[in-house]
Amino acid sequence: GEDTVAVKSCAVGAEDGEIEFSITTNAQNTSIHAPSDSVHDDLHHDGVERTEKLQLKCLDGLLAGCDGPILLQADVQVSELAVLKGAGDQLDDVSVIVIECPNERAYDGTAGFNDVY
Repeated sequence: GEDTVAVKSCAVGAEDGEIEFSITTNAQNTSIHAPSDSVHDDLHHDGVERTEKLQLKCLDGLLAGCDGPILLQADVQVSELAVLKGAGDQLDDVSVIVIECPNERAYDGTAGFNDVY
């Protein structure tokens, strides 16, 4: 049969490069963005334990050559806008987009709900 799923080990954003990945005590809050002071105040036990450098890729390049239909599902800890910007013209080939976007800014320098939608 045909391969219908591709798995890539990288961070996804608006441009290709390298990014610092903040790994928190509670893995579900791990992100390329450092948690804001309000997160530290609310979750003082959930700070950054360490950082790692990761390869950063644009979705544009990752989707190149993929035949549709394409479902894009992204739970990327407030990097949704960067992921969508990095899709470029390939976004026109995506049939369905499912993203999680918080109402409150829990990370410094990130887009809010209204910026994404």
